[in-house]
Amino acid sequence: MTHRWQAAQTYQISVQAILPGGQLGSASVPFPVTAAPVLMGTVRLVVDGSGTVASQPAGIACPSTCDARFPVGTAVRLSASPGPTARFGGWAGPCTGTGGCQVTVAPGTTVLTATLTAAPDTTPPSIAVQPHGMELHPSNFDKVCGRPTGITLTARVTDAGGVEAVWFTYQVATPTPLSGTVQMPPTGVGSLYEGTLGSFALDGNTRQGGAITVVVHARDRAGNGFEASVLGIVLKDCPQIK
Repeated sequence: MTHRWQAAQTYQISVQAILPGGQLGSASVPFPVTAAPVLMGTVRLVVDGSGTVASQPAGIACPSTCDARFPVGTAVRLSASPGPTARFGGWAGPCTGTGGCQVTVAPGTTVLTATLTAAPDTTPPSIAVQPHGMELHPSNFDKVCGRPTGITLTARVTDAGGVEAVWFTYQVATPTPLSGTVQMPPTGVGSLYEGTLGSFALDGNTRQGGAITVVVHARDRAGNGFEASVLGIVLKDCPQIK
């Protein structure tokens, strides 16, 4: 005779019997019933990169908790969450590809890897041009049409992935346009870069209030570029010798 117990606890078993001679006899004894052992298995996560992996049912919250035990046969669903500068590259182990992952717990240890690769840097540098001089004109402005004094430009350039190069270009609207490129190396102070627009020859035909176009350029280590126009620089007239 077999019997399935409803719960693990101590049951009281009573037995009655008719003894020889027709006498009725009985006995009662306690009978402890324990739960059948549940076979467990381990799911282990390896996270390669920046991000987290969580499980449902709960138990895994990697990289804080990367191992969890579940009853054998349990369906465990895993989800990966890349960090702010990463993207999900895929699973390795019982799950593959970049889609969802569900594993059935087996005896022993089931190992999976979630790869979270660095996301491509598509953010350009930030440029903030600092206050600068307003006028370019000859150093002996009152006496002779000569060479203008230089203007030093400073820009604050930042980029999370690192700045590779900073420079500015200029163009002066004279009868024969003057243009060029000036490199802006780091000053060593914070994220400031500096370059000087030096003297260049001008003739007496330069118009009063002539415009000079200056643009600051920056490129980060990922190759992203950005530029910012420098406003408010004017080229003063070079008067004829009196």
